[in-house]
Amino acid sequence: PTIGFYLLLITASQFHLPFYMSRMLPNTFALCLVTHSHCQWYKGHIRSAASLLVIATAVFRCDVIILLFTTGLLWLIRRDLGFIQAIRIGVLTGLACLALIVPLDSRLW
Repeated sequence: PTIGFYLLLITASQFHLPFYMSRMLPNTFALCLVTHSHCQWYKGHIRSAASLLVIATAVFRCDVIILLFTTGLLWLIRRDLGFIQAIRIGVLTGLACLALIVPLDSRLW
């Protein structure tokens, strides 16, 4: 069985995912980015996966930082990602997100 099969089983057995997918909530957008990040990770695209987790954390949900920290720590321990490279990805992606989201939030709120 593939990962997609297990995601299908979880989705079919619980109402949470279809329920939240029908609403425009930050959780839903963060879930899309986190799921895509894991897909990139499974394909071996660690930098892309890290960038997506940083975007999900900076733009939509700060509580994703716990997942970002634990996953990032795993990548560092397994040497999938170097420390300097991880800092560079986090800072550059985070600053890009802030540069885009702060003016938008200021305008909307």
